[in-house]
Amino acid sequence: MSHQPSSNRDSGASSVVSIKLVSCLGELGLRVGGEIRGAAFAAVALGLGSPFWAYASLFWAHALTGACLIFAFAFALKLGESHHGGQDFLWALGVGLAAGWATVTEYPAFPASVLLVLLALAEAWHRGRSARWQVVLGAGLGASLCLLVLATYLYAVFGSFTPGYAYLDSKQFTFMQQRGFLGLTYPHPDRLLKLLFGCSRGLFLASPVMIAAPIGLWLWYKRGSSPAAALVATAIPAYYFLFNASFYWWKSGLSFGPRYAGASLPFLGLGLAVVWPRASEAWRRVLAVVGLISVIIALIVVSTTSQLSMQDPCPFLHSSWPAFWQGHMALNRVSMLTVVEAGTSPQFGAVNLGQVMGLAGLASLLPLLAAWALGILIWLRIRTSSTQAPEMKRHKRAV
Repeated sequence: MSHQPSSNRDSGASSVVSIKLVSCLGELGLRVGGEIRGAAFAAVALGLGSPFWAYASLFWAHALTGACLIFAFAFALKLGESHHGGQDFLWALGVGLAAGWATVTEYPAFPASVLLVLLALAEAWHRGRSARWQVVLGAGLGASLCLLVLATYLYAVFGSFTPGYAYLDSKQFTFMQQRGFLGLTYPHPDRLLKLLFGCSRGLFLASPVMIAAPIGLWLWYKRGSSPAAALVATAIPAYYFLFNASFYWWKSGLSFGPRYAGASLPFLGLGLAVVWPRASEAWRRVLAVVGLISVIIALIVVSTTSQLSMQDPCPFLHSSWPAFWQGHMALNRVSMLTVVEAGTSPQFGAVNLGQVMGLAGLASLLPLLAAWALGILIWLRIRTSSTQAPEMKRHKRAV
Protein backbone atom coordinates (compact mmCIF):
# COMPACT_ATOMS: atom_id res chain seq x y z
CA MET A 1 0.00 0.00 0.00
CA SER A 2 2.35 2.66 -1.27
CA HIS A 3 1.69 6.37 -0.92
CA GLN A 4 4.78 7.38 -2.88
CA PRO A 5 4.11 9.27 -6.11
CA SER A 6 6.15 8.47 -9.16
CA SER A 7 6.73 9.62 -12.68
CA ASN A 8 5.85 7.78 -15.86
CA ARG A 9 9.56 7.38 -16.60
CA ASP A 10 9.92 5.11 -13.57
CA SER A 11 7.28 2.68 -14.78
CA GLY A 12 9.14 0.30 -17.08
CA ALA A 13 8.87 -2.71 -14.78
CA SER A 14 5.13 -2.25 -14.36
CA SER A 15 4.49 -1.61 -18.06
CA VAL A 16 6.34 -4.65 -19.40
CA VAL A 17 4.65 -7.12 -17.07
CA SER A 18 1.27 -5.46 -17.72
CA ILE A 19 1.62 -6.06 -21.46
CA LYS A 20 2.24 -9.74 -20.77
CA LEU A 21 -0.74 -9.76 -18.41
CA VAL A 22 -3.08 -8.39 -21.09
CA SER A 23 -1.81 -11.04 -23.50
CA CYS A 24 -2.40 -13.76 -20.90
CA LEU A 25 -5.86 -12.35 -20.19
CA GLY A 26 -6.70 -12.62 -23.88
CA GLU A 27 -5.73 -16.29 -23.90
CA LEU A 28 -7.67 -16.99 -20.71
CA GLY A 29 -10.63 -15.04 -22.05
CA LEU A 30 -10.68 -17.23 -25.14
CA ARG A 31 -10.75 -20.31 -22.95
CA VAL A 32 -13.49 -19.21 -20.56
CA GLY A 33 -15.55 -17.24 -23.09
CA GLY A 34 -15.00 -19.39 -26.15
CA GLU A 35 -14.85 -16.52 -28.65
CA ILE A 36 -11.85 -14.57 -29.87
CA ARG A 37 -13.80 -11.30 -30.12
CA GLY A 38 -14.88 -11.61 -26.51
CA ALA A 39 -11.30 -12.30 -25.43
CA ALA A 40 -10.07 -9.29 -27.39
CA PHE A 41 -12.82 -7.12 -25.93
CA ALA A 42 -11.83 -8.13 -22.39
CA ALA A 43 -8.12 -7.50 -23.04
CA VAL A 44 -8.74 -4.05 -24.51
CA ALA A 45 -11.24 -3.12 -21.78
CA LEU A 46 -8.72 -3.98 -19.06
CA GLY A 47 -5.59 -2.67 -20.77
CA LEU A 48 -6.98 0.60 -22.16
CA GLY A 49 -10.39 1.10 -20.57
CA SER A 50 -9.78 0.72 -16.84
CA PRO A 51 -7.61 2.19 -14.06
CA PHE A 52 -5.23 -0.72 -14.63
CA TRP A 53 -3.73 1.30 -17.51
CA ALA A 54 -2.87 4.02 -14.99
CA TYR A 55 -1.33 1.55 -12.54
CA ALA A 56 0.77 0.08 -15.35
CA SER A 57 2.19 3.54 -16.09
CA LEU A 58 3.33 4.18 -12.52
CA PHE A 59 5.94 2.56 -10.32
CA TRP A 60 3.35 0.98 -8.01
CA ALA A 61 2.95 -2.64 -6.98
CA HIS A 62 -0.62 -3.19 -8.15
CA ALA A 63 0.11 -3.99 -11.80
CA LEU A 64 2.85 -6.48 -10.94
CA THR A 65 0.71 -8.08 -8.23
CA GLY A 66 -2.28 -8.40 -10.57
CA ALA A 67 -0.05 -9.95 -13.22
CA CYS A 68 1.38 -12.50 -10.78
CA LEU A 69 -2.09 -13.46 -9.59
CA ILE A 70 -3.44 -13.95 -13.11
CA PHE A 71 -0.33 -15.95 -14.08
CA ALA A 72 -0.89 -18.21 -11.04
CA PHE A 73 -4.53 -18.58 -12.12
CA ALA A 74 -3.45 -19.62 -15.62
CA PHE A 75 -0.98 -22.17 -14.23
CA ALA A 76 -3.68 -23.59 -11.96
CA LEU A 77 -6.02 -24.10 -14.92
CA LYS A 78 -3.22 -25.89 -16.75
CA LEU A 79 -3.29 -28.50 -14.00
CA GLY A 80 -6.90 -29.24 -14.94
CA GLU A 81 -5.84 -29.86 -18.55
CA SER A 82 -2.71 -31.86 -17.76
CA HIS A 83 -2.64 -35.46 -18.94
CA HIS A 84 1.01 -36.08 -18.12
CA GLY A 85 1.87 -36.67 -14.47
CA GLY A 86 5.38 -35.30 -14.91
CA GLN A 87 4.01 -31.84 -15.75
CA ASP A 88 1.94 -31.50 -12.58
CA PHE A 89 4.93 -30.54 -10.45
CA LEU A 90 6.07 -27.88 -12.95
CA TRP A 91 2.64 -26.27 -13.28
CA ALA A 92 2.25 -26.30 -9.49
CA LEU A 93 5.71 -24.77 -9.15
CA GLY A 94 4.53 -21.98 -11.45
CA VAL A 95 1.48 -21.44 -9.24
CA GLY A 96 3.66 -21.25 -6.12
CA LEU A 97 6.18 -18.88 -7.67
CA ALA A 98 3.60 -16.55 -9.18
CA ALA A 99 1.27 -16.48 -6.17
CA GLY A 100 4.23 -16.25 -3.80
CA TRP A 101 5.74 -13.34 -5.69
CA ALA A 102 2.38 -11.55 -5.62
CA THR A 103 2.50 -11.75 -1.84
CA VAL A 104 6.13 -10.65 -1.69
CA THR A 105 5.24 -7.68 -3.86
CA GLU A 106 2.12 -6.73 -1.90
CA TYR A 107 1.27 -8.36 1.43
CA PRO A 108 -2.54 -8.00 1.00
CA ALA A 109 -2.28 -10.48 -1.89
CA PHE A 110 -1.75 -13.34 0.56
CA PRO A 111 -5.44 -14.45 0.84
CA ALA A 112 -5.78 -14.33 -2.95
CA SER A 113 -2.59 -16.38 -3.30
CA VAL A 114 -3.96 -19.02 -0.92
CA LEU A 115 -7.15 -19.24 -3.00
CA LEU A 116 -5.09 -19.83 -6.15
CA VAL A 117 -3.07 -22.63 -4.54
CA LEU A 118 -6.34 -24.25 -3.41
CA LEU A 119 -7.65 -23.92 -6.97
CA ALA A 120 -4.54 -25.68 -8.27
CA LEU A 121 -5.14 -28.51 -5.83
CA ALA A 122 -8.81 -28.72 -6.81
CA GLU A 123 -7.93 -28.88 -10.51
CA ALA A 124 -5.64 -31.87 -9.94
CA TRP A 125 -7.70 -33.58 -7.24
CA HIS A 126 -9.61 -35.95 -9.52
CA ARG A 127 -6.37 -37.49 -10.83
CA GLY A 128 -5.48 -39.14 -7.56
CA ARG A 129 -3.03 -38.95 -4.68
CA SER A 130 0.11 -38.69 -6.79
CA ALA A 131 -1.11 -35.59 -8.62
CA ARG A 132 -2.22 -34.00 -5.36
CA TRP A 133 1.17 -34.50 -3.75
CA GLN A 134 2.95 -33.08 -6.76
CA VAL A 135 0.78 -29.96 -6.52
CA VAL A 136 1.48 -29.61 -2.82
CA LEU A 137 5.23 -30.07 -3.29
CA GLY A 138 5.47 -27.85 -6.36
CA ALA A 139 3.39 -25.00 -4.97
CA GLY A 140 5.11 -25.32 -1.61
CA LEU A 141 8.56 -25.11 -3.17
CA GLY A 142 7.64 -22.06 -5.25
CA ALA A 143 6.13 -20.25 -2.28
CA SER A 144 9.09 -21.16 -0.06
CA LEU A 145 11.56 -19.68 -2.56
CA CYS A 146 9.57 -16.42 -2.56
CA LEU A 147 9.47 -16.42 1.24
CA LEU A 148 13.24 -16.90 1.32
CA VAL A 149 13.71 -13.87 -0.95
CA LEU A 150 11.42 -11.79 1.29
CA ALA A 151 13.17 -12.88 4.48
CA THR A 152 16.59 -12.11 2.99
CA TYR A 153 15.42 -8.65 1.93
CA LEU A 154 13.87 -7.81 5.31
CA TYR A 155 16.98 -8.90 7.20
CA ALA A 156 19.32 -7.03 4.85
CA VAL A 157 17.31 -3.80 5.08
CA PHE A 158 15.95 -3.82 8.64
CA GLY A 159 18.19 -6.28 10.43
CA SER A 160 15.17 -8.39 11.36
CA PHE A 161 12.26 -10.24 9.76
CA THR A 162 9.73 -7.58 10.75
CA PRO A 163 7.64 -6.30 7.79
CA GLY A 164 8.48 -2.84 6.55
CA TYR A 165 5.09 -1.42 7.57
CA ALA A 166 6.24 -1.61 11.19
CA TYR A 167 8.75 1.16 10.43
CA LEU A 168 6.36 3.74 8.98
CA ASP A 169 6.60 7.23 10.39
CA SER A 170 4.15 7.20 13.31
CA LYS A 171 3.59 10.95 12.96
CA GLN A 172 2.70 10.82 9.28
CA PHE A 173 0.75 7.53 9.38
CA THR A 174 -0.88 7.71 12.79
CA PHE A 175 -3.88 5.69 11.60
CA MET A 176 -1.64 2.66 11.01
CA GLN A 177 -1.10 2.43 14.78
CA GLN A 178 -4.39 3.82 16.07
CA ARG A 179 -6.96 2.23 13.72
CA GLY A 180 -7.33 -1.52 14.02
CA PHE A 181 -4.50 -3.65 12.65
CA LEU A 182 -2.24 -1.40 10.55
CA GLY A 183 -5.26 0.72 9.62
CA LEU A 184 -7.55 -2.26 8.89
CA THR A 185 -10.84 -2.61 10.74
CA TYR A 186 -13.89 -4.08 8.97
CA PRO A 187 -15.63 -3.49 5.60
CA HIS A 188 -17.56 -0.21 5.79
CA PRO A 189 -20.67 -0.34 3.53
CA ASP A 190 -20.47 3.36 2.68
CA ARG A 191 -16.85 3.03 1.57
CA LEU A 192 -17.67 -0.04 -0.48
CA LEU A 193 -20.42 1.83 -2.32
CA LYS A 194 -18.07 4.75 -2.96
CA LEU A 195 -15.38 2.37 -4.25
CA LEU A 196 -17.91 1.06 -6.78
CA PHE A 197 -20.07 4.07 -7.66
CA GLY A 198 -18.43 7.15 -6.12
CA CYS A 199 -17.20 10.00 -8.32
CA SER A 200 -13.90 10.20 -6.45
CA ARG A 201 -12.68 6.57 -6.57
CA GLY A 202 -15.59 4.53 -7.96
CA LEU A 203 -14.65 1.74 -10.37
CA PHE A 204 -17.86 1.91 -12.38
CA LEU A 205 -17.39 5.62 -13.04
CA ALA A 206 -13.69 5.22 -13.84
CA SER A 207 -14.50 2.24 -16.10
CA PRO A 208 -18.24 1.93 -16.87
CA VAL A 209 -17.69 -1.24 -18.92
CA MET A 210 -16.73 -3.10 -15.72
CA ILE A 211 -20.40 -3.02 -14.68
CA ALA A 212 -20.87 -6.05 -16.95
CA ALA A 213 -18.02 -8.02 -15.33
CA PRO A 214 -19.98 -9.41 -12.31
CA ILE A 215 -22.67 -10.64 -14.71
CA GLY A 216 -20.04 -12.50 -16.71
CA LEU A 217 -18.52 -14.08 -13.61
CA TRP A 218 -21.99 -15.27 -12.55
CA LEU A 219 -22.69 -16.75 -15.98
CA TRP A 220 -19.31 -18.46 -15.94
CA TYR A 221 -20.09 -20.06 -12.59
CA LYS A 222 -23.60 -21.16 -13.61
CA ARG A 223 -22.86 -22.39 -17.12
CA GLY A 224 -19.12 -22.94 -17.29
CA SER A 225 -17.22 -26.22 -17.19
CA SER A 226 -15.02 -25.11 -14.28
CA PRO A 227 -17.16 -23.71 -11.44
CA ALA A 228 -14.20 -23.79 -9.02
CA ALA A 229 -12.21 -21.49 -11.31
CA ALA A 230 -15.19 -19.16 -11.69
CA LEU A 231 -15.67 -19.11 -7.93
CA VAL A 232 -12.03 -18.17 -7.30
CA ALA A 233 -12.10 -15.55 -10.06
CA THR A 234 -15.11 -14.01 -8.29
CA ALA A 235 -13.78 -14.37 -4.76
CA ILE A 236 -10.53 -12.52 -5.45
CA PRO A 237 -12.15 -9.20 -6.54
CA ALA A 238 -14.70 -9.57 -3.73
CA TYR A 239 -11.89 -9.95 -1.19
CA TYR A 240 -9.94 -7.00 -2.56
CA PHE A 241 -12.89 -4.61 -2.50
CA LEU A 242 -13.81 -5.68 1.02
CA PHE A 243 -10.18 -5.19 2.03
CA ASN A 244 -10.12 -1.72 0.45
CA ALA A 245 -13.35 -0.82 2.24
CA SER A 246 -11.80 -1.97 5.54
CA PHE A 247 -8.77 0.29 5.31
CA TYR A 248 -8.81 3.69 7.00
CA TRP A 249 -6.93 5.30 4.08
CA TRP A 250 -9.39 3.80 1.61
CA LYS A 251 -9.04 6.58 -0.99
CA SER A 252 -5.34 5.61 -1.25
CA GLY A 253 -3.95 9.12 -1.61
CA LEU A 254 -3.33 10.38 -5.14
CA SER A 255 -5.00 7.76 -7.30
CA PHE A 256 -7.36 6.89 -10.14
CA GLY A 257 -10.08 4.44 -9.20
CA PRO A 258 -9.97 1.95 -6.29
CA ARG A 259 -6.20 1.55 -6.18
CA TYR A 260 -5.98 -0.92 -3.29
CA ALA A 261 -8.31 -3.22 -5.22
CA GLY A 262 -6.36 -2.68 -8.44
CA ALA A 263 -4.65 -6.07 -8.47
CA SER A 264 -8.05 -7.79 -8.81
CA LEU A 265 -9.14 -5.96 -11.98
CA PRO A 266 -7.76 -8.65 -14.36
CA PHE A 267 -10.21 -11.15 -12.86
CA LEU A 268 -13.08 -8.79 -13.61
CA GLY A 269 -11.73 -8.72 -17.16
CA LEU A 270 -12.41 -12.45 -17.37
CA GLY A 271 -16.05 -11.69 -16.63
CA LEU A 272 -16.15 -9.41 -19.68
CA ALA A 273 -14.79 -12.22 -21.85
CA VAL A 274 -17.73 -14.40 -20.77
CA VAL A 275 -20.38 -11.69 -21.22
CA TRP A 276 -19.54 -10.83 -24.83
CA PRO A 277 -20.33 -14.17 -26.58
CA ARG A 278 -23.50 -14.63 -24.52
CA ALA A 279 -24.86 -11.16 -25.28
CA SER A 280 -27.30 -10.44 -28.12
CA GLU A 281 -26.16 -8.31 -31.04
CA ALA A 282 -27.92 -5.26 -29.57
CA TRP A 283 -26.26 -5.70 -26.19
CA ARG A 284 -22.88 -6.17 -27.88
CA ARG A 285 -23.31 -2.74 -29.45
CA VAL A 286 -24.07 -1.33 -26.00
CA LEU A 287 -20.98 -3.04 -24.57
CA ALA A 288 -18.85 -1.66 -27.41
CA VAL A 289 -20.09 1.90 -26.82
CA VAL A 290 -19.61 1.67 -23.05
CA GLY A 291 -16.17 0.14 -23.65
CA LEU A 292 -15.25 3.06 -25.91
CA ILE A 293 -16.38 5.53 -23.24
CA SER A 294 -14.19 3.67 -20.72
CA VAL A 295 -11.18 3.93 -23.03
CA ILE A 296 -11.76 7.68 -23.47
CA ILE A 297 -11.97 8.20 -19.69
CA ALA A 298 -8.75 6.26 -19.11
CA LEU A 299 -7.01 8.10 -21.97
CA ILE A 300 -7.93 11.49 -20.51
CA VAL A 301 -6.64 10.54 -17.07
CA VAL A 302 -3.43 8.78 -18.13
CA SER A 303 -2.46 11.46 -20.66
CA THR A 304 -2.80 14.23 -18.03
CA THR A 305 -2.04 12.67 -14.63
CA SER A 306 -3.05 9.35 -13.09
CA GLN A 307 -2.61 10.68 -9.57
CA LEU A 308 -5.93 12.39 -8.88
CA SER A 309 -6.60 14.44 -5.78
CA MET A 310 -8.00 12.69 -2.71
CA GLN A 311 -9.77 15.80 -1.42
CA ASP A 312 -11.63 16.59 -4.66
CA PRO A 313 -15.09 14.92 -4.62
CA CYS A 314 -14.95 14.37 -8.41
CA PRO A 315 -11.40 14.92 -9.69
CA PHE A 316 -12.08 13.60 -13.20
CA LEU A 317 -14.66 16.29 -13.92
CA HIS A 318 -12.91 19.06 -12.01
CA SER A 319 -9.28 18.36 -13.01
CA SER A 320 -8.72 15.72 -15.69
CA TRP A 321 -11.44 16.81 -18.14
CA PRO A 322 -10.50 20.53 -18.32
CA ALA A 323 -6.75 19.77 -18.29
CA PHE A 324 -7.11 17.40 -21.24
CA TRP A 325 -9.08 19.76 -23.47
CA GLN A 326 -6.71 22.59 -22.61
CA GLY A 327 -3.83 20.43 -23.84
CA HIS A 328 -2.07 20.04 -20.50
CA MET A 329 -0.41 16.66 -21.01
CA ALA A 330 1.93 14.70 -18.67
CA LEU A 331 1.39 16.93 -15.66
CA ASN A 332 3.18 14.74 -13.11
CA ARG A 333 6.59 16.27 -12.49
CA VAL A 334 7.48 14.13 -9.46
CA SER A 335 10.10 11.38 -9.72
CA MET A 336 10.89 8.34 -7.61
CA LEU A 337 14.45 9.70 -7.41
CA THR A 338 15.48 11.60 -4.31
CA VAL A 339 16.04 15.34 -4.45
CA VAL A 340 19.78 14.76 -4.43
CA GLU A 341 19.57 12.29 -7.32
CA ALA A 342 17.14 14.28 -9.47
CA GLY A 343 18.37 17.78 -8.64
CA THR A 344 16.37 20.54 -10.29
CA SER A 345 16.26 18.90 -13.71
CA PRO A 346 12.73 18.43 -15.12
CA GLN A 347 13.80 15.48 -17.27
CA PHE A 348 12.68 12.92 -14.68
CA GLY A 349 9.03 13.98 -14.81
CA ALA A 350 6.27 12.45 -16.89
CA VAL A 351 6.46 12.74 -20.68
CA ASN A 352 4.78 11.12 -23.67
CA LEU A 353 6.23 10.08 -27.03
CA GLY A 354 4.64 12.97 -28.86
CA GLN A 355 6.34 15.48 -26.57
CA VAL A 356 9.66 13.75 -27.16
CA MET A 357 9.04 14.26 -30.91
CA GLY A 358 8.40 17.95 -30.34
CA LEU A 359 4.59 17.90 -30.40
CA ALA A 360 2.60 19.86 -27.84
CA GLY A 361 -0.88 19.77 -26.36
CA LEU A 362 -3.41 17.33 -27.79
CA ALA A 363 -1.18 16.85 -30.83
CA SER A 364 1.30 15.01 -28.60
CA LEU A 365 -1.19 12.10 -28.53
CA LEU A 366 -0.93 11.55 -32.29
CA PRO A 367 1.76 8.80 -32.06
CA LEU A 368 -0.42 6.89 -29.58
CA LEU A 369 -3.52 7.25 -31.76
CA ALA A 370 -1.52 6.17 -34.81
CA ALA A 371 -0.40 3.03 -32.98
CA TRP A 372 -4.02 2.29 -32.05
CA ALA A 373 -5.14 2.80 -35.65
CA LEU A 374 -2.47 0.36 -36.83
CA GLY A 375 -3.62 -2.19 -34.25
CA ILE A 376 -7.22 -1.85 -35.43
CA LEU A 377 -6.19 -2.36 -39.08
CA ILE A 378 -4.22 -5.49 -38.16
CA TRP A 379 -7.18 -6.82 -36.18
CA LEU A 380 -9.60 -6.22 -39.06
CA ARG A 381 -7.22 -7.95 -41.46
CA ILE A 382 -6.96 -10.96 -39.16
CA ARG A 383 -10.74 -11.12 -38.82
CA THR A 384 -11.19 -10.90 -42.59
CA SER A 385 -8.65 -13.68 -43.16
CA SER A 386 -10.25 -15.94 -40.55
CA THR A 387 -13.68 -15.38 -42.10
CA GLN A 388 -12.55 -15.98 -45.67
CA ALA A 389 -10.60 -19.18 -44.92
CA PRO A 390 -13.65 -21.39 -44.17
CA GLU A 391 -15.51 -19.95 -47.17
CA MET A 392 -12.60 -20.80 -49.49
CA LYS A 393 -12.50 -24.35 -48.13
CA ARG A 394 -16.22 -24.79 -48.73
CA HIS A 395 -15.83 -23.38 -52.26
CA LYS A 396 -13.03 -25.83 -53.06
CA ARG A 397 -15.08 -28.76 -51.79
CA ALA A 398 -18.03 -27.64 -53.93
CA VAL A 399 -15.82 -27.42 -57.04
